[in-house]
This record gives sequence, C-alpha cells and structure tokens, in this order.
Amino acid sequence: MGSFDEAGVTPEVKPPVQGKFVSGNLFRHIAVMSLTSSVGLMAIFVVDFLSLFYVSLLRDDRLTAGVGFATTVMFLAISANIGSMIAGAAMVARRIGARDEEGARRIAVAAQIDRGRVPARVCQSGADAPHERTGRA
Repeated sequence: MGSFDEAGVTPEVKPPVQGKFVSGNLFRHIAVMSLTSSVGLMAIFVVDFLSLFYVSLLRDDRLTAGVGFATTVMFLAISANIGSMIAGAAMVARRIGARDEEGARRIAVAAQIDRGRVPARVCQSGADAPHERTGRA
C-alpha cells in the first residue's frame, strides 16, 4: 500500500522544489534581476537626495560638495556590486539547472569573493587619486 503516519493518514507527497532562476531564458532572468536591483538603487538615491537637500540647508559649500561626491562614489561602488551579483547569480543558476552542485558551490564562493573585491578596488582607486587641495599624490 503506502506509508502512513501515526494518525493512519497517508502523508501528502510534494514535488521537489524547483528554483526560480535555474531554468528558462537567461536574458529574462538577468533582466528581472537588473530591474529589481535598480528599484533598490533608486530608493538609495532618494535618501541621498534628501541628505543632500538637508545638508545644503546648512549653507556650507564644503559639506554640500562632500555629500555630493560621496553619493557619486557610492553609486559607482553599488553599481559594480550589483553587476557582480547578477553575473554570479546567473552563473550559479546555470550550474544548478545543469544539476552540477559542486560547480555551483565553486562559482558561488568565487562570486562572493569577487563581490567583496570589486567594490574595494573601486573605492581604492578613488583613494589613490591625487589630492587637489594638498597637491600630494
């Protein structure tokens, strides 16, 4: 017959869970992930705009310029991170779809390392720029 639980009822057999981005059109998956990430990025910029507006009310040009510059650097770092995240997720999803769990693990670890390394290099390249005020390199 079948297996019964303690109450004498046959447990419901559920099909295996299939991941959302492991099969189908790769371009559609990347487009959905990009659009989702862009909504989060826009929310960050609304907050940055409000911060810039508030600081500009203090009427100190140095503070306003500092917030504006920090917003630009943050945009660059976040954009690089989002691109790295989407690329890594697409490669991991392709391996999972091919039932290659070991390959998916290796790519996921490499993607996590790159996700930390890419924004760090972006920020470091900004820190390596010569200082206009002091003239030092």
